Amino acid sequence: MSLGNGKNEITWSRMNLKEVISELPYPITQSAFEIANKSFFLEQYKKKMGYKLLHEDTEFTKVFYGRLYYNMDITMKMVSDFGLDPKMTKMSYGGFHPTMIENHVKLSIIDRIKIMFSVIKSVYYVTNINKITDNSFKMRNDKYRTDFNKNLKNLTDIEALEYFDSLDELTRNDVTLIIVAGLNYNYWELRKLLKGIADIKNPDDIINQLVTGTNNIISANQALELMRLAGYVKDNGLESELEKKDDEISDPVFKRMLNEFLYKFGHRGLYETCIESPRYYENPEAILKIIKGYVTEGMTSPQDVVSRQKKIREDAIEDILNNKGLSFVKKQQFKQFLNNYTNFMRLREENRYHVVMGITLSRRHVLELGRRFAQRGILEEQKDIFYLTIPEIKKLLSREKIDSKNIVDGRKADRKRNSRYVVPDFFVEKFKPEMVKDNVATELKKVFTGYAASSGIVEGRARIINSPEEFGRFKAGEILVAPATDPMWSTLFPIAKAVVTEMGGVLSHASIVAREYGTPCVVNVQGIIAALEDGDLIEVDGTNGNVKIITDR
Repeated sequence: MSLGNGKNEITWSRMNLKEVISELPYPITQSAFEIANKSFFLEQYKKKMGYKLLHEDTEFTKVFYGRLYYNMDITMKMVSDFGLDPKMTKMSYGGFHPTMIENHVKLSIIDRIKIMFSVIKSVYYVTNINKITDNSFKMRNDKYRTDFNKNLKNLTDIEALEYFDSLDELTRNDVTLIIVAGLNYNYWELRKLLKGIADIKNPDDIINQLVTGTNNIISANQALELMRLAGYVKDNGLESELEKKDDEISDPVFKRMLNEFLYKFGHRGLYETCIESPRYYENPEAILKIIKGYVTEGMTSPQDVVSRQKKIREDAIEDILNNKGLSFVKKQQFKQFLNNYTNFMRLREENRYHVVMGITLSRRHVLELGRRFAQRGILEEQKDIFYLTIPEIKKLLSREKIDSKNIVDGRKADRKRNSRYVVPDFFVEKFKPEMVKDNVATELKKVFTGYAASSGIVEGRARIINSPEEFGRFKAGEILVAPATDPMWSTLFPIAKAVVTEMGGVLSHASIVAREYGTPCVVNVQGIIAALEDGDLIEVDGTNGNVKIITDR
């Protein structure tokens, strides 16, 4: 099976990478993503499903001006070969890249026969997803709980090298692509079924209502847990505890609740899929600040949020099941697709929760090696190790000589220079110097269109937040406007009047979490940040996917 779109060109896209990693990931994260992506496709598709998607030397990811880009042709070939709709794939992931599938190389008869066996295997994996993910999640959780308190200083260099291999085993057993496939398939089928009902005018909005407030999305529950802590603080007049360091907290119940939160979510943090990014457990004071914000804004009753959203979901389900235009068979199909879709959404977020456990173990290991190499004079300081790639670190552990200090100095200079540039979100074939500028010019228009992600129409003042470092500027009741979001951003969702992201699809993190809180949300709104300034009055229509600029400041 050949890879390509018939023109010998590759479309490189940032797709949803802006939702997953920081704008300028360090070289160690860049190399980890390259290794992981190759493992995802070779292990899951070639070895497990017998589907030869690409040649062994195919480039999965590429770095341009410090930004990671993904080979979009890989996804589009897979979508095409499995007979799925590329437009729906784009809607799921988001991104402004064109759909390149029209000129894609058609499969030969032999390849069509081969793909049938791969489809049968994929159905097996999707059908048995709960058992498969239970095993995967348990393996990651057990590894994390066992290794988290391991004294890595006692490892010899050879043992440290072998420890990398044990972490690689987690990647080889990853189930991300299986979950994504099942999530997309059930979303597509549910949407197709609802579009066939005559009196349903906006199936996308109905789907958003059908899966709102499920109360089983672990990334959303993270913020709900913090609300419970805020409720305890407020009810017991313990606001002064929030001004202390975590080891100075005197109230035993609050201390226990905080420790339970850190045990469950301590491995998470800002840009948590980046090895260089700190974790909650490293800075519990950041959690205390979030709790303080919830107390100040009166966000202390998570049950109110859960109950409100549950009612919306139950009413939407009842409306469909009472629809006289839907046959008994179609109603049974509806229930099955909805149950599957809801389950795969849960698994998507739980999978990331467990994947980050492995990344956190990698961070601990890499920091220890950075300390070790700095002590030996191989690096100037511990955190310089983030400027090396994993293969380079392995060479150092094997006592191979590399000019590590010069490599680090050069990459620090590159990073400083690249931070000044704005790069396009996608390009075809070759990266050219003239692309290094804002590829979305500010437009003198008032209405922007994206994907409807969470129902509701509201007006409010826009607050542009480009990174988690700016969270302190956000005030309750404002509309959060961001390039993209990751789980840490979900702490702002409960106090936001609405959420707008420039990147993302209907199955992105922002969409799933916004529905849990009932926060109106529109994603994939191209050019909105360039067109707005802080304080602009805007209308967010999460029902139809529009953002309207009403007045400027």
